[in-house]
Amino acid sequence: MYAQFDTLPNLNTEKKDDRTVISGFSYPVFLSGEVHSNFNFKTKLAKDFSWKLEGNRDAYRLTDISRFSSKLIYEIYDKLYFFSGISSEFEFDQIENSMVQPRFISSSGVGYNFTKNLNIEAKYEHRLNTTTRTLYSLPSAFMLQLTFKF
Repeated sequence: MYAQFDTLPNLNTEKKDDRTVISGFSYPVFLSGEVHSNFNFKTKLAKDFSWKLEGNRDAYRLTDISRFSSKLIYEIYDKLYFFSGISSEFEFDQIENSMVQPRFISSSGVGYNFTKNLNIEAKYEHRLNTTTRTLYSLPSAFMLQLTFKF
């Protein structure tokens, strides 16, 4: 596809200005039929406060899950921040060919940016409503997430 170019064009999907960051990705897992995609929209509201909207869609063999999160972020300084927000999850059961009751989740936590490409977050999620008809029906969870961008 790029045989006529001396160098590859810039395929980075992230766009920035001083107040807003938009990024996203999507990829299929070829032999299993899975698809994973994500988008992020973050904008500065004030000097130390930001608002972030995230969306994820994960399509598996047995279920499709879409999750949307809205967070308010308070930055202590460049690297350390606190966040709190609410999320909603929508699940489609491939076996029964029906929607599962939507789930609503409150979350809060702390994050630290080691570098521009390395981040860690610790967060607590509490499900505001639960359903027993799904694999993802835990009432609450503590998560530790390490993100490396390359």
